[in-house]
Amino acid sequence: MKRVSQPVWVIFSLVLLMVGCMSTMLSGGFEVEKDSTEQAFENVRNRASFETGCDKSQIDLVVLATSGQGSVYATQIGATGCGQRSVYSRIDYVWVLDSTARPQAPATSNSPQ
Repeated sequence: MKRVSQPVWVIFSLVLLMVGCMSTMLSGGFEVEKDSTEQAFENVRNRASFETGCDKSQIDLVVLATSGQGSVYATQIGATGCGQRSVYSRIDYVWVLDSTARPQAPATSNSPQ
């Protein structure tokens, strides 16, 4: 039986330890890596605030999609605030506005009274 050298064993053990210690959070029904998701939320919240004119504290965020089965990284984030809803997608590590929905103004009657 061939013995594995100590440096290889130490590196393998460190990798297992890092994976086992990765902290996660739940958002939108997805279990995602906590640190990267919090950073993504900060980036998206800043963009959504600028693009909508809505204060950052009024913007709620939720993960809408991840990069595949078993993935722990968000690829789409939904932002809601100030009566607007937007979807941001990660493209080449940059969060880009993908779509926006704003409530329709109430219909006004132009007929004479």
